[in-house]
Amino acid sequence: MSISPLLTSCLLAAVCTSGWAVPGSTPVDYAKTVDVSVLDPTLPSQPLVEWLRVGPARIDQVQWDVSNCCNCDRRDKHLCVRFRFNKTGVSGYGMLRIGTHRQGVTGRAHLDYIQVPPKASSLTKLSDLPGVITDLGKVVTYGRLIDVRTLDPSLPSQSLDEWLRVGPARMTRVDWTISDCDLKPSDNVDEHNPLCVKFVFNRSKASGFGVIRVGTIRQGIVGSPRLEHVLVSQGEGATMRFETTAKLSDVPRVIAKYF
Repeated sequence: MSISPLLTSCLLAAVCTSGWAVPGSTPVDYAKTVDVSVLDPTLPSQPLVEWLRVGPARIDQVQWDVSNCCNCDRRDKHLCVRFRFNKTGVSGYGMLRIGTHRQGVTGRAHLDYIQVPPKASSLTKLSDLPGVITDLGKVVTYGRLIDVRTLDPSLPSQSLDEWLRVGPARMTRVDWTISDCDLKPSDNVDEHNPLCVKFVFNRSKASGFGVIRVGTIRQGIVGSPRLEHVLVSQGEGATMRFETTAKLSDVPRVIAKYF
């Protein structure tokens, strides 16, 4: 007797709502089908994997793995599944507690937290995630559309993304992301810390990145954008050569030396 996909989905949702593992399923399989209304009572019933991809979050890249709940190398007794996500340059991860390493999946699933760098504080409500992604996504879009003349008065008016791709830099690939302005890992993450947009690029054998300060983590976009630096490199390890500049108009010249 065959079971329809719809009935299978309903059975999985019922099992996950009750907190029991599906026989033969992995912790990741279980976590994907957890009902979001169990994690956040303000949300309507829907499997977590579906809510992340086609629900209000509409995240196009989601990866799942089993993790320590502390998100560290130290093994603790709790068993978690971590979902890592990326959407239009905004990335982060959520930690779903589902049981213990000794007993496997036990009890009801619980959302420990969601971390969306460079935000200092973690999210504890799943329903807050779409809004945070949208707000940070607007910062990335703002960075792409910055007039290069604002960053370097010697340049004619043009959007930064266009200047990098089809202007004198002629970069073959440019990826954009939100950034903490490359603060050192030991630095305290604080809402008053600067907020940046980072572009990563390559052209032939040359690659590198640029960092633009656009505001603060607490206030978002504020003041005039400022180019912190651009680094261009070639090679890896001991053979790597690199050069940095704080002047955007120098980037094409520096790239030409490395490809």
